[in-house]
Amino acid sequence: MQHIIFFLIPIAAILSLIIGLYLTMNYTFFLNALSMISIELFSPFSVELSAPFGAAIGLGLLPIISLLLFVNIFASLFVLWNFDLLRHIPKIGRYLDKFDRKVLKLIEKHNLGHISFFALFLYFLSPFQASGVFTIAIIGRLLNMSNKKIIVIVILGTIIGSIIFSSPIYGIKLLF
Repeated sequence: MQHIIFFLIPIAAILSLIIGLYLTMNYTFFLNALSMISIELFSPFSVELSAPFGAAIGLGLLPIISLLLFVNIFASLFVLWNFDLLRHIPKIGRYLDKFDRKVLKLIEKHNLGHISFFALFLYFLSPFQASGVFTIAIIGRLLNMSNKKIIVIVILGTIIGSIIFSSPIYGIKLLF
């Protein structure tokens, strides 16, 4: 029963956010927020793409940070709570096994077993493909980091990344 709850809570939370936005916000804001959330959840990038997108379509910095924080926390909790379950899903499980092997080889080859909290945080902020919350949660698990440390990385990375990556868009908008 606990596995089902841990599987459903993050999904229900994100769906509740989307329904809440639909019911309480004007339709344009809802569509803009839904677009940004979709980019965050379904693209291989993270805040480095979704935050500037949100700024470009007219969302303010506080809504960007709030929405991305909520989505990223629950997306990372989904991975952390269901990591072992994800391995049993046919395509995802094979991908995770392949990813695990690559990461473990990299860790062993470069003696990165002592990778710090700060290094994983910087990787989350990097504008590289596969530097989002799903990858951070998986790498954190592989490095035996506590779930609390991984969530702190996600929270700090989302806030700081949203500010860093959306600021140029606000600057450009001020110029024109």
